[in-house]
Amino acid sequence: MSNVKQIIDITTEKYAQVSARATEDGLQVLFNALSNLNDSSSASWIKLSAPALETITLKLENGVALSPEDAALVKTAVVGDAQHYLQVEKDYDRWLAELGEQMGKIKSFSREGLSAAELQQLNGLVTDTLNLIVSIQKVASAKERIARFEKATTNMDRQGMTILRNLLKEQVLKKTH
Repeated sequence: MSNVKQIIDITTEKYAQVSARATEDGLQVLFNALSNLNDSSSASWIKLSAPALETITLKLENGVALSPEDAALVKTAVVGDAQHYLQVEKDYDRWLAELGEQMGKIKSFSREGLSAAELQQLNGLVTDTLNLIVSIQKVASAKERIARFEKATTNMDRQGMTILRNLLKEQVLKKTH
């Protein structure tokens, strides 16, 4: 199991270096450190949860109904990242409002004979709007993943249990080996 504390310390050290002067290279180093932390914390969670998840896969294999605790652990294993992302992401409503504002600004350029300077302004505005949409899409994707999981696991039949068991084995537990 990786040392999550050590990786957090390294990551926060990288942030301290970048916070003084945010350069493209420095931000890439911080991005890589955060990606490593994300991978390590996920792997550590899976290793800690693997025994319980393996027991759950056996229950699913044998058609045994899951307890509320089992179901909660399965949900965490499959969409926990999305749930926790939605808990910490607080800018979604502001982003939606900003998207409306940005689209209004883009519409204001809808006329013939834009100058070179106006075309550059439009390009910068569109670039900013595209980046904004990426952030909005991440939230929408997380919400949709959770909704699909909840729909798929409500009143599961034997086939649904088999699908869920396979998902746990192939997408979660295989990461422990």
